[in-house]
Amino acid sequence: MVNKLNWETVPTEDVNPSMARKIISGEKLMIAKMKFKDGFVVPLHHHVHEQVTQVVVRQMRFWFGENKEQTMDLYPGDVVSYSIKPAT
Repeated sequence: MVNKLNWETVPTEDVNPSMARKIISGEKLMIAKMKFKDGFVVPLHHHVHEQVTQVVVRQMRFWFGENKEQTMDLYPGDVVSYSIKPAT
């Protein structure tokens, strides 16, 4: 099956006062368009799949690892791909 969507027609979900998102998903893939207010910190979490993040405007700092072993600053045009395995 082939679907054509436009971000303008995807509803926005206000997750909390500092984060809004639009999500398009299929059986094995999800893409999200996120907006964060300055200073918002995403709680430590994991995904069962690989994740790709692209910064479109402004900048974003990532901390990777349970103890924040790796820090990465991303700027417009930067893309990072990573897989975070859940703790067992």
